[in-house]
Amino acid sequence: MVNQILRPILIFVGLLLLIVGLSKIVRIAPDWTPWVIALVGAIIAEALIRLYNYESRAVTPQRAKMLIALRLAALAVLGFILIEPAWVRKVKREIEREVIILIDDSASMGLIDDGQKKSRSEIGAAALEASKLEETQRPPPCPHTTHRTLCKN
Repeated sequence: MVNQILRPILIFVGLLLLIVGLSKIVRIAPDWTPWVIALVGAIIAEALIRLYNYESRAVTPQRAKMLIALRLAALAVLGFILIEPAWVRKVKREIEREVIILIDDSASMGLIDDGQKKSRSEIGAAALEASKLEETQRPPPCPHTTHRTLCKN
């Protein structure tokens, strides 16, 4: 009788310690608190153990041990899937970044909008100059068409 009361508590504590220890190594899903996972796991494990005790009278001991091992392994895999572990690591590295600026030189860029004193192309050129980019590379003009997207140099 004491064994039937103490065993689920020990399974719960063991699972809780395992999950908390695992959460120190990998990040587990935030939707599940460790004690809920451990409680559900302990209830299912206890049910599987009681099922083993019941089935061990009906099948050979070797087959009963194989069944409980497979069921507990399935429970472990299911628990691992439910906690959604993610390996988190921090890597410091320097990344070279490129900024690509496309300049529209269509006829509409020469228009002056209402309330503006400069044309759209002059406003864009001033913004580019104000950005203080170290290196600006402009593509050569396309001799074949006015649409540079169609030009292949």
